[in-house]
Amino acid sequence: MVHNLEKLSYQVLFSLAALTQIYFVMSGCLLTHSRKINAEQRSESWMILPSLFICRLGRVLPPIMMILGFTTTWYRHLGNGPLWNYYVGTAVRDCRQYWWSHLLFVNIFLPYTENRTCLYQTWQVSVEIHLYTIGLFIYLATRRRFRNLAFIIMFLVGLVGPALPVWLKDTEATVLISPEYIRRIESYEFRSIHSLPHNNLPGYVIGMCLGLYIYDAQRNDKKFPNRKILSLLTWMVIPATVLLFSISGKYFIGSHERAPLLFRMIFAAVHRPILAILYAFLVLSFVFKFNNFGSILADWSVWRIPSRLSYMVYIIHVNIIQYLLGTRTQLANASFINLVMNIMDVTCISFLLALPLYLLLEAPFTNVVKNLIHQKRLSKQDTKTDLQLLDIVDFENLHTNLPQKLYFSNSTEAEKKRKKKKQ
Repeated sequence: MVHNLEKLSYQVLFSLAALTQIYFVMSGCLLTHSRKINAEQRSESWMILPSLFICRLGRVLPPIMMILGFTTTWYRHLGNGPLWNYYVGTAVRDCRQYWWSHLLFVNIFLPYTENRTCLYQTWQVSVEIHLYTIGLFIYLATRRRFRNLAFIIMFLVGLVGPALPVWLKDTEATVLISPEYIRRIESYEFRSIHSLPHNNLPGYVIGMCLGLYIYDAQRNDKKFPNRKILSLLTWMVIPATVLLFSISGKYFIGSHERAPLLFRMIFAAVHRPILAILYAFLVLSFVFKFNNFGSILADWSVWRIPSRLSYMVYIIHVNIIQYLLGTRTQLANASFINLVMNIMDVTCISFLLALPLYLLLEAPFTNVVKNLIHQKRLSKQDTKTDLQLLDIVDFENLHTNLPQKLYFSNSTEAEKKRKKKKQ
């Protein structure tokens, strides 16, 4: 396996942790774009915060609660093997002790030596909740001014944040998914550089800017000249990603000598924003159809079902990996083709299990939360409509227990009727 680390394919494979920036870019993009669309129908204020947070928690919490309950109760009884206690037993014990941190989305702030194996994939959800809160607050606070300044400050904080631990603690520049990391599930770089919210701010800010730009471009019917060049740049996103990962693998995995401190600091600060910019451009290309083939592929209806199941797949796939490792009774060949086959196997099993869980848990609960919020909004709109109709409704037909301010009417006809009755 040591000799395999010198190959480009393994170096790229073990550097894929930074791809999580795509998730933060899309989250920021959808936040600002959806808020701009909703602002066309009703004015935005701080009063929308509770309903938005309830919708967000109703979307992400039910699968986490389900998998936490399963892991702390039934999971340990489903199998056995020489490594069962190491992979599954440890996860069960950690979940029983630190379950509260996942429900409060503070598991990313625990020391990296604690809570190592309990739903460690949910760090991404916790970071997204924090970034969503920060992004929504900044969006509402800068409705009239200083939005660009706020975005610049957030972006700079995200650049400085990952570089400081490299400078102060002399750590590596990025998280490398090496065999040793998979075996121990313990890494100081993962906690200090990769999984803290402020270190992922650049990708989220880029996503927020992308959402605002797409909204303005669609509304103003923006035309893009030089579409051939933009189409060519679209094709270059994937090679540029491979190049970025190959640099990471060459200097932090395949090299026998440690990279200089300055290079590690620069790489820690800029490699995630670069990746976020690349895939923000790819999203822009799909939206405005810079590349015909890419747009057709992105619009393909076959992606609808996997996109619906993607969150549930993400939540359960680590438990499947732990189960397969815990029940293994023989050694496996760590070749590249075997690694790819294992990834494909886990992906297929995850989607098969995610389908019933989505139909029975995620979709119903999400729809209930949305309907409750929607009905609340409709009731408020109906109340406003009733207030507007007071001018044409007879005064005596209103209920006598309504507040006095609801009785006021500017209708001259209503005033005349009241004067006649008094006489």
